Amino acid sequence: NIQFVTDYILKKEGDETPIILAGHSLGGASSIMAARNDSKIKGCINLDGGLIGDKKTEGLKTPLLMIFSDRSQSDKPMIKEWTDLHENSNRIGDSHIGVIKGAGHNDFSSEPLLDWMLGKDTLYGAIKTHVVASRAMVQFMNNICR
Repeated sequence: NIQFVTDYILKKEGDETPIILAGHSLGGASSIMAARNDSKIKGCINLDGGLIGDKKTEGLKTPLLMIFSDRSQSDKPMIKEWTDLHENSNRIGDSHIGVIKGAGHNDFSSEPLLDWMLGKDTLYGAIKTHVVASRAMVQFMNNICR
């Protein structure tokens, strides 16, 4: 699906249009896999997504931004994979990695808003996560598009 959308955008907007993929969780992992296999993709953003496939830590040649929740930091094998991917990507491309303190995996999604509407105290972490992640993503995309 990513390949189809990428090809469609480039056909409609022109070959010079910068395509930057972004995804949360499985969407972040899928974005990395697509960026690894398609040179037309100019950047990739992974929001708290585990890595999948047989090339999990193979570096990307395209700029990569990875932002994680600190609650994900308890999964030691996943942290090693993220760190290895980051280091391998910096060897051949450009990679940035960050952790949002106090954030949970679902704070990157709309779930905390829905929980808040049901009376749970979940909104502060989600707002903080969205503000921090949004600023980092906009700066990352601006750097690529310049």
